[in-house]
Amino acid sequence: MSSEKSDDPMADAKAKMRAALDRKAEREHLTEEAPPNTGPVHGSEIDNVGRREFRRKSG
Repeated sequence: MSSEKSDDPMADAKAKMRAALDRKAEREHLTEEAPPNTGPVHGSEIDNVGRREFRRKSG
């Protein structure tokens, strides 16, 4: 019986840890729902990716 009592706390801790990991895995992550362009740079600065156009100053 003493060997069973020494195993119970470890088994209980493992069960609690497994339950916590299962809850964490079931939770939805915010990165899946977030829009793709949330940073400071978005719009035409990203859409027209190509060669940069350099213009001379007129005066």
